Amino acid sequence: MTIKYLLFVAICLGIAREIYALDLTLTPGETGDAVIDATIRKIRTKCILAQDYYFLRRLAEAQMNSIAATTGGIWRVTSAQLTIVQNACNGLLQTKCNEVTTEFNVDVSTLTISDLQKPLYSGLVMSLFILNSVSPVPLQKAQQALSWKNYIYSNGDTTEFVTWSNELEQLNDCAGNQMDLVFVIDASGSVGTTNFDLTKVFLDNVVSNLDISGTETRVAVVRFSNDPHVMFGLDTHSTKTAVKSAINLITYDGGGTNTTSALDLARTSVFTNTRTSVAAKVLVLVTDGKSSSETGTVAAAQRLKDDGVTIFTIGVVNPRVSELTAAASEPSCTHFIHLNDYNEIDFIVKEIQSESCADNYSFTLLLDFIVKEIRSASCDGSIHVNDTTEITDNPLPNCNVTKQQILNSTIVITSHSFTTITVSIQCGVATMYGSFNNSNPSLANYDYITYATDMSPGRMFVGKPTSPSTFFHTISSKMLCGLNTTDCYNAHYNITFTTIGVNDSCTTVTTHSVVPIL
Repeated sequence: MTIKYLLFVAICLGIAREIYALDLTLTPGETGDAVIDATIRKIRTKCILAQDYYFLRRLAEAQMNSIAATTGGIWRVTSAQLTIVQNACNGLLQTKCNEVTTEFNVDVSTLTISDLQKPLYSGLVMSLFILNSVSPVPLQKAQQALSWKNYIYSNGDTTEFVTWSNELEQLNDCAGNQMDLVFVIDASGSVGTTNFDLTKVFLDNVVSNLDISGTETRVAVVRFSNDPHVMFGLDTHSTKTAVKSAINLITYDGGGTNTTSALDLARTSVFTNTRTSVAAKVLVLVTDGKSSSETGTVAAAQRLKDDGVTIFTIGVVNPRVSELTAAASEPSCTHFIHLNDYNEIDFIVKEIQSESCADNYSFTLLLDFIVKEIRSASCDGSIHVNDTTEITDNPLPNCNVTKQQILNSTIVITSHSFTTITVSIQCGVATMYGSFNNSNPSLANYDYITYATDMSPGRMFVGKPTSPSTFFHTISSKMLCGLNTTDCYNAHYNITFTTIGVNDSCTTVTTHSVVPIL
């Protein structure tokens, strides 16, 4: 037995050691913020209850704070509510119930009240109940509080509902994250001065809730009508005050709706200042009408998405829904938002803010192996470190603030190879969660996990998937407090991707390439 073979076995054992599949959303009796958030992400990404204006999250807090008994799970679903939903599955909610069965392999008609101890089941049934009894969900917290009292829990205290909702909004796990945020705003004739001013108020509110600096969130604005213009770029202003002042100075234009050129200008003239570290690239398109070319708009949006930009489209009053749905990132049910008027635009602040957690750095390993048969006598089972790519200098947030980032890695491996993902940290601690099946791996739902401290990097060994698949991983990092060394003036973490190939008894790797898509 050769040393190389033992090394290969050790690596394989390392792979097994790093796989601790866990899904607390399917574990009876589990609660807590991480479980609730993971459950809601599952429901939203499958478009069961896509745009609920955070009602489902606020509702979980209100129900748990108001009802001591845990019957019905996190959302405290009653037997009567379960019966209403099951009856509606044969009528009004038949399509949605079928979607639940398809997406989650859950037959709502057979669920019992005890089954709802599983967080996902409780959340699904409450989502269906909301669609049946509360829809449309009101936008404002005070109105949501009334809906809670009128339709879900008659003894509910509406004042407390608003208080709990406000406390929830103080939680920001994405504080200190890096994001390049570009607003593309419609200044065409149909918008008018009043609505354009409301758009500027919306931009101001988003900026107020972000950490603006040259190393955290950067903001740019493109205004368009007949022609687009960059009002200011990502590196123009590095303070919150400066960005807000620049937004206030933007003037209304009037004219046509040349959305295609506006999106292309954002791609070619704004999203060109790249960083060596991970930064989410987010574009928010706000428009009230139909562009001069639907096919042009969709094509321009696709070019941005191909470059790793997440697109939110906000259609106000009477937009062309097909156009903005196609232009938005997937799932479009959460990235296209249709509002009745410009006064409703403010709720989207938290939606965009949370996107700074989801970095669309798409690291693609294109391992184009040319494999040929050779005589078995020449095959030695050797291990080859093929390529390494790094994402460096990701800054840590302030002391006692936890920062989360979600990265997408498309791993295409066509030989006996695997990838090692290493996270090393300076002046902090980090936890990395990974999954092929969950686009938002977290404490409550992951397939892989590893930890990193100053002196001990964390490593995740990702084996070959059964078919080309996207591997998602979340890094939760925190700066250590009380460290006064000069090294901690630049507290950060690095991520390293290493592809490793193993020759078997009949094949050898003769060429390969690694192409990072930034």
